[in-house]
Amino acid sequence: YFASALTAMCQSVGINARLVAGYVATEYDDQRGVYTVRESNAHAWTEAEIARGVWLTYDPTPPVAFLN
Repeated sequence: YFASALTAMCQSVGINARLVAGYVATEYDDQRGVYTVRESNAHAWTEAEIARGVWLTYDPTPPVAFLN
């Protein structure tokens, strides 16, 4: 919800923005050297164009949301 709201707010004031969806991988297995990615790790963030062809990533999700 946070990313879609930020994307909509950017677009409402004329900033090119897009919603990006993917995963946040935080569970690392030292023995195997791999991350475990679960369906529950699905996440969305915003990319905004700050100059022609220059996109920056913004993640408005509060950090406390990642503490599970």
